[in-house]
Amino acid sequence: MGDTRAQLLDLSVDDAGAEARMHEVRKWFRDNGWSAPDPQVYDYRHSQEVSDGPGPRLMGQLDPRRPHFVFTFIPGLDVYFLGDSTGGPECRKCGEELDIDMVARMIQGWLDSGQEPELTCPRCSWHAPWGRWELSTSLVVASFAVIIDRDWHVPIGQDWRTAVDPYDLPRRFVEELQADLGGHWVFMYFHD
Repeated sequence: MGDTRAQLLDLSVDDAGAEARMHEVRKWFRDNGWSAPDPQVYDYRHSQEVSDGPGPRLMGQLDPRRPHFVFTFIPGLDVYFLGDSTGGPECRKCGEELDIDMVARMIQGWLDSGQEPELTCPRCSWHAPWGRWELSTSLVVASFAVIIDRDWHVPIGQDWRTAVDPYDLPRRFVEELQADLGGHWVFMYFHD
């Protein structure tokens, strides 16, 4: 079964602005009713980080028998990746996946310099910053993340018993965060 998380990453934030962004984003989740303070909840993978539990807008959508839902807000430069089957970024123009070994060697340079590398597709020559590629099953460097840990076998939706895709809500968060707070948000899976 393994551990599964949704990772919402703001690639526009640098390390110096990560703490301020964390407070802004956490306030957004609380103000919109998605999260609420709860000193009892934490994600064991990120137990030293700031976490919230589900807010009033989520409580009615959670399975009352298994209401586990944790938002963890992480400021600070780090590498985020899919986990046990991480692949390379995929070209948004033709779908070509870059070689994972090649891009993995580039990560340390990104961490050291803080400069996002440009990537070129070997098939169609599309050229763009790393963060503009399709990253949902890949890896990237970010200075701010919201990690969502919940029971992924129970989808969230209008009615938790009939909702289909458990990742619809995290994808919606990315769209709404982008629209309301700006930045460059991406959604990534994590599975270990």
